[in-house]
Amino acid sequence: MAEPSEIKKLTFKVGTLVFDEGDPGDNAYMIAKGAIEIRRTRGESPHALATLKKGDIFGEMALFDDSQRMAAALAVEETQLLVLTRDEFYGRLETVDPVLKSIITYMITRVRRLTDEFIARKTDLT
Repeated sequence: MAEPSEIKKLTFKVGTLVFDEGDPGDNAYMIAKGAIEIRRTRGESPHALATLKKGDIFGEMALFDDSQRMAAALAVEETQLLVLTRDEFYGRLETVDPVLKSIITYMITRVRRLTDEFIARKTDLT
């Protein structure tokens, strides 16, 4: 495994997209300061799924299953993020038991499916 590099930090102003639905998943993020809203668009309107705060991690699912982003991440406060790149992630993942990797990947697939079902139900009610 390669030596871990210095953690990259990024700052986002209020209203700035970190990533959008359908973007490639090239980084995972930890919130060092501020807040991020995770949202999905169904039809014409975005639906907030969660508001994440300091210490929360997001964007990791796309690194595990190599899928596109299933939701957008929007800074709702001035926000500083710590960035874990795909290469750093895979380097760290090399040390994880293959059975655990399979379980985690299965769980991520389940979360994606449940999120899709939740959004479908929520938009049917509005």
